[in-house]
Amino acid sequence: IPREDVIITGRLCCHSSAEWGGYGDGRPDYSAERAVADVEDQLQLLGTDYFDGMLIHDPSEIEPTLEKGGTLDGVLQCKGRGLVHFVGYGMRPHDFHLKTIATGDVDLLLCFNDYNLAR
Repeated sequence: IPREDVIITGRLCCHSSAEWGGYGDGRPDYSAERAVADVEDQLQLLGTDYFDGMLIHDPSEIEPTLEKGGTLDGVLQCKGRGLVHFVGYGMRPHDFHLKTIATGDVDLLLCFNDYNLAR
């Protein structure tokens, strides 16, 4: 299957300072450097050149991800290098969504567990 016929999205966790795929010591790492390293590692693992979308996954705090040199900054650096085409967040708090939208830098938002037809 040609790569351009497949949509690949990834997620970037900043919950701990472990290397990608690990659990670490539980301290969050919101740095741009960590974000770039994680994107590069995931691309290498998958054997592809870019992600169509990359979601910053469920940060416990939103402000550190939005700061200069924070997680969003790192993913935007990857976007600038062509490693990621669309940048976003996957999280539940609506106030977090509003803050990310206000940056003007977010292309995607995933909100989960908010609406259920059975409720």
